[in-house]
Amino acid sequence: MRYQCVYCDHSSEAPDSDPPKRCPSCMRANAMQPVRERAPVVRPKRSPVAAMGIAAVVLLAAVGGYFVWGRRPAAGDPASVHPLSAGALHDALTEAQVDAGELEALLASDPGIEKFAEAAAGSASSAFDKADGVMRALRARASALAFVPWSLGEPRTTPVVGAKQTLATLSKDKGRAQLYPLEVAALATAALRAVDVPAQVAELIAVDGERAPLDPSGYLGYFVVAVYPAEAGLGTPRLFDVYGGRALAPGAKHNVLSDPSTIGVALSLRALHEVSYLADPKSALTSSSHAILLAGKLPSVRTVRGMVVLAGRQVEQGLQEFAAASQLRSDAPRLHNLASAALMTGDVERATKELSSALERAPDFAAAHATLGSLALVRGELDVARAELGKAEQLAPDLSLVQWALAELQLRGGDRDQALTTARRAVQARPSFDAKLRMGVLLRQAARYDELRELAAELLKMAPAYRQAEVREMIGTVLGPAALDADARDPEAETEPSRAPNLGGDEPQLDPALEPLGATTLPQPGSEREPKLRLRGSGDNLQLKLGR
Repeated sequence: MRYQCVYCDHSSEAPDSDPPKRCPSCMRANAMQPVRERAPVVRPKRSPVAAMGIAAVVLLAAVGGYFVWGRRPAAGDPASVHPLSAGALHDALTEAQVDAGELEALLASDPGIEKFAEAAAGSASSAFDKADGVMRALRARASALAFVPWSLGEPRTTPVVGAKQTLATLSKDKGRAQLYPLEVAALATAALRAVDVPAQVAELIAVDGERAPLDPSGYLGYFVVAVYPAEAGLGTPRLFDVYGGRALAPGAKHNVLSDPSTIGVALSLRALHEVSYLADPKSALTSSSHAILLAGKLPSVRTVRGMVVLAGRQVEQGLQEFAAASQLRSDAPRLHNLASAALMTGDVERATKELSSALERAPDFAAAHATLGSLALVRGELDVARAELGKAEQLAPDLSLVQWALAELQLRGGDRDQALTTARRAVQARPSFDAKLRMGVLLRQAARYDELRELAAELLKMAPAYRQAEVREMIGTVLGPAALDADARDPEAETEPSRAPNLGGDEPQLDPALEPLGATTLPQPGSEREPKLRLRGSGDNLQLKLGR
């Protein structure tokens, strides 16, 4: 009798008395199903309408044969919630016209992962027991400080990687790696599949009793592992929070992802890296477009899309993406990003309203406290600003947004040297293109021209070849002629470093509230008809305006 694998479609012959227990191609257990041969039937002629109807039924049967076997979508269906073989995943991505590059192997196993999984699962036989073993093994790596929790409030400085590279990272005791929850969940999923456990990556939306968002940024996402008792997609899965180590109730709000959707999330994280650290909005737009094709219903993916199009000077479209993300899920991170967007357009009233709503839902939301502190500075309410920023620093001391807001407060108080020290700490933690450009504004105001020229060189080095002329023009506009030419005069720069700039009233500075959006929103050449952010004023009077 002929048998066919329901995962990878491999077929082979085997005697009826000894049916195959595993697919010889993908090695999945219980995957081979018998294929019944039917004798040919002579069919009478039918009308064209009837023929179309029969063709539709035949097509449905061909595509939906897998429903008969496993009551699940076909392997190539991007919405299917079950493990896909490498070939089926590649076909699904190809059909969606997505080139994921190395991220196509995000969930792929290898001999190292198999060895790790077998050791972690031990002699366990049930899916849940094996998952408990893998969970304990990965949490042991957390106890060894191979990876550590971090703010999850802004993109990491290094790009997202697949399960194989994540396992290599976890081999180093006290490495203190800052991993994305997606990377940890992808590794755990790959390991469980290696020991025949039907596991999927799932987005964890909320946990009862938490006072801070799981995903403070609103664009990184928080992901766990969903393990089914027998067959992926059937029944109620048990959730394992491998990244955070918390026990999750059966009713925890979640969203199980298909494998193509999981790749979409990884592509979204890649877009973040490209726009933040490679200063390459063109590549980021491609990655984000592919992410939208695979996982466009996830709020985090839509938020990244907004950040990317903002970097490409499409302000209105960027703000529409933030609104779309909020419509998909109106939680504290989305409200905070809406507040940041409102500040970009000068709508302080709406920003205040959105921030208040965000903090009502998540009282320990560090980024929202930091942005509220910045708003208080603009209004000249220094005591309120100190209180909000103090709380933000207590909650998330490593969040660069908090450090930028503190630097602004220090400038407001006249301590420029301390403000520069704080700003340098923020840049060191998250050396994005925007952060370095913002640091350059402070260096120009303080007449630190040697540092300014070094930083300008770094900005040019970060930018891809197609942006060199654009970035050079931006540096000259924002950082002044002295940033590019040691002999140039900069009459608009600060000549009295001891005098602190006025951050409120008629002289607002570059707003640190832009930082949580992570996009390069400073002025760039573009269509005059397209709304964009412009820098107006000079020296201490630099400010961002939305105009045409």
